[in-house]
Amino acid sequence: MLEHENSPTWHPDAQLAVYAAERFRCLPCVTHEVGMVLQDDVIWLFWHDRQGVIQSTGISFVRNAPHFLLVLLAMQRFNSVDWGVPEGFPEQAPTNDLVLLPGSSPEDGIRVNWSEVLHRSSGRLTGRCAQVFRGTRKTSGVVVKISHRDKSRLTEDYIVKRARGEAEESMKFPLKTHLPVCLFSCDLRHDSAWIREFLNGSADGLSASRIPRITVWEALLPIYQLPAADFVRCWLKVIHAHRVLWEKGIRHLNPSLANTMVRMVEGKSRGVLNDWELATIRGESRHDASELTGNWLFMAVELMTDEGLSGHVPRLYRYDLEGFTWILLWVFMQYDEENTVHETDQTWLWKSSSLDNARNAKEDFLVVARGCKPQEKWKDQWALAERMRRIFARINITGRMMHEVEALFGHTAKGQQGDTSVEDDEELSDEEMYTMFWEEIDGYYGSLGTAGLQELSATSLLPVALPRK
Repeated sequence: MLEHENSPTWHPDAQLAVYAAERFRCLPCVTHEVGMVLQDDVIWLFWHDRQGVIQSTGISFVRNAPHFLLVLLAMQRFNSVDWGVPEGFPEQAPTNDLVLLPGSSPEDGIRVNWSEVLHRSSGRLTGRCAQVFRGTRKTSGVVVKISHRDKSRLTEDYIVKRARGEAEESMKFPLKTHLPVCLFSCDLRHDSAWIREFLNGSADGLSASRIPRITVWEALLPIYQLPAADFVRCWLKVIHAHRVLWEKGIRHLNPSLANTMVRMVEGKSRGVLNDWELATIRGESRHDASELTGNWLFMAVELMTDEGLSGHVPRLYRYDLEGFTWILLWVFMQYDEENTVHETDQTWLWKSSSLDNARNAKEDFLVVARGCKPQEKWKDQWALAERMRRIFARINITGRMMHEVEALFGHTAKGQQGDTSVEDDEELSDEEMYTMFWEEIDGYYGSLGTAGLQELSATSLLPVALPRK
């Protein structure tokens, strides 16, 4: 292959990783990729999967010709499963056809179109790397999700089942209405730990092993397609459903626009909090949720730090609430009446591939939203977004000022006697944070007069959700 004189020079290991990422991305499900790097007469074998990469010791195919021939003969006998494609999945680029879902039976009536990708995670080599495809179940539309789940985590369908069980006990709020419905689930017969256990004798101390899992869910609609008033109403319902489950120890931890969906019931929209794969259940999950997960775009600013990346920042309720606020701002600034996205100078920076750049851009926006304006569709709701922005501006700026004072004066400056001492800000409780949030909602709708109060009443959250002193 001829290379352009200005093309980047890749290290062979990096080039092989790019090839693996491309193969993972072009097929619906690939469990691993086997590759080789040849330098002079020395060859290395590489094994890439969703848990990481394994590199063999280099051998000379000149001095070790019998061993090399043995490897080639073994690879010559590989079947599709050995090459990383599970049984029943396409080995080539999928065609535009509905086929029986692997792992299901004809009686289940579940078919999937592998060529219709509705959602695909970023092109990372490791992690859950979820993909969502369009499918059918008998006569109904469904979505098929393939995710390489962390083996040590509770499965998503189990968490949703537990959440729906809590909904049975929730008499005041129709919680079940705002939760997704899982129609089918199964694990594929592949565990990324097996090769590591074979090579090391044990998987202890290694990164989390991954198992590909198929789940089938009801088809939902994107929330941004709703009329503006309905969008806000469904957004508030989702936040309240999230709050109810948080109090019961079921914590979502990953608010995003893609996870905030809508179900249509008799012509009326119902907000649905989707994608519970990163959620935890108090007393059951082995994870404490301190590790940084989720989408940077909608992540709380305080989590976008070195401490957050290293898992030293405990997850608080207000971090998820701030995530819902970023959803509101993102939609209002970008989506027009035709649901076309218009990227702005601010939102372009929020999705930077650099964590520091994205955090700084979001933090600056909270301080001074200069020159920011909504799309025409959302102009009547922009005052609500401004109220939400100011809540988290106060919280984040206060926190940043405390860190700057600590860096300037040291920890000894805190707690000293005298009028000039720097006192620790007390962390707001979950209830105080939720009360502050609803006070701003009350204030926004109250500013709209009678029409605003009627709109607030239409959320059906009064008097259940609004904290009252």
